[in-house]
Amino acid sequence: MLPLYFREFSMIERAKIVAGLTGVVGLGLRLMPEPVIWTHLICELLWSGAATLSITGLGDGLSEEAERLNHQRSAIEDAAIARAFAEGRSFVVSLVAEATDGVRRAFEETRARMTPDVSAEIGRRLEEMRSRLDRLGPFPPVTAT
Repeated sequence: MLPLYFREFSMIERAKIVAGLTGVVGLGLRLMPEPVIWTHLICELLWSGAATLSITGLGDGLSEEAERLNHQRSAIEDAAIARAFAEGRSFVVSLVAEATDGVRRAFEETRARMTPDVSAEIGRRLEEMRSRLDRLGPFPPVTAT
């Protein structure tokens, strides 16, 4: 694990780590019950060194991959939010258009019984509503889900 995160430590912490590892290895060599065969020790250290060298860049690679995945996930979420907003907006506009059409039909059925001033004002407001809906652009019909 140390080779993965060694670069994240400060210089003082790195020096302490190296000193601690050196002390542990030195103490282990000193306390060995049999004499050390230096060629065997060097071979063993080569295996440890090769493993350390092979995973040295792994931490950086994992961090870069995690950052790339976070950006990708963020882009997917942003697209989903934008799509949901557009679908919701379209749905609300279609509901308002449907309600406007219903009011227009009811108005046409009862127009003859209204005073001319009231009838003119309702007609003006319905036209204003239709004009605003037309400026919002095309919208799909309302579908029940």
